Amino acid sequence: MLSEVLGVLPWLAKIVFLHSDTSPLPASASFAPSSPIRSRTQSPPPADDSHAPRELHSEVDQCPVPPHELLPIPGASCHFPLPRPSYVRLAGEVLQESMGDTVWKIRYAGTSMVVKGGPGITKSEAEMTVFVRAKTTIPVPQVYGVVREGVATYIYLEYIEGEALHWAAPKLGSDGLSTISAQLRRMLDELHSLVAPEGAAMGSLDGSNLFAFRCREDNAKVRQLGATASTSALIDNYLRPRYLCKQGNTPEGWATIDAHLDRSAPLVFIHGDIHAANILVSENEGKPEIVAIIDWECAGFYPEWVEYRAPARRAESGKSLTATTVMMAVCGPAVGFSKRARDYEWIKELRRTF
Repeated sequence: MLSEVLGVLPWLAKIVFLHSDTSPLPASASFAPSSPIRSRTQSPPPADDSHAPRELHSEVDQCPVPPHELLPIPGASCHFPLPRPSYVRLAGEVLQESMGDTVWKIRYAGTSMVVKGGPGITKSEAEMTVFVRAKTTIPVPQVYGVVREGVATYIYLEYIEGEALHWAAPKLGSDGLSTISAQLRRMLDELHSLVAPEGAAMGSLDGSNLFAFRCREDNAKVRQLGATASTSALIDNYLRPRYLCKQGNTPEGWATIDAHLDRSAPLVFIHGDIHAANILVSENEGKPEIVAIIDWECAGFYPEWVEYRAPARRAESGKSLTATTVMMAVCGPAVGFSKRARDYEWIKELRRTF
């Protein structure tokens, strides 16, 4: 049977022994092991042998994903075969795994790619990655395709050479960090210029989640926000009650936060989880540059200040210069790009409300 398959698809001959090409991932690779995947509350499926290591004994494992099994993702583009999820699990190099979700690097049919798969991965992430790539000049991975296998979703993405900012920062120095900070700010200005269509509900493009608020929220649940379509409704119906119900919070404390929130602000497109591990950098003619912003699962239409949550959380301790630099770049417009820590206190207090 194998000879018949090879006769129809000659490029399969290149991949039969693909598992021998598993050289260690270079330190500068995108989706480096240090890049975190957010945990979900959705429990992984019961243990079975589908993820257990086994020999490449099945020709089906080595055959590509049939076109009819790819989920429809307008804008996704691929002119070469994609490996089946079973083959990715067998031959791929694990870069990160958490709560049943895994990120692999794999070379298949002559092309290196990244695959994100598991019960917590969503088709929505692929759609939002495609959206940003089409609507902006921000460097993001190309989406090759999406496959559903049981309760798990697998996203096939372009592999981009780059180093996560939190690893690269010590080598960049203060001048290099300033350069990256300015680039990030320009990219966010472009991203936030994408305004939601009138009447659009807050959240991901398909309306399936509000991960920018609580990344660990069960993807199947509909949050109490419902189809909130305005900033004022978000503030009055969600943030204020949530803040005041927490022990120790006071109306006076809320008033301090509320004074900084523009109730008329439009819903704009945000990344939702900007931090140093999701920013890949490299050197171009001796100068540092951002080569990719990755992990768009928390993206969607929100008030711009929802973008402040993730960097503020990571800069909370004040001990990481890189995290503080990212926070200042992301939150800068709200505080006049102040370098005084106290000017960011209301943002840190706001993020505890989500």
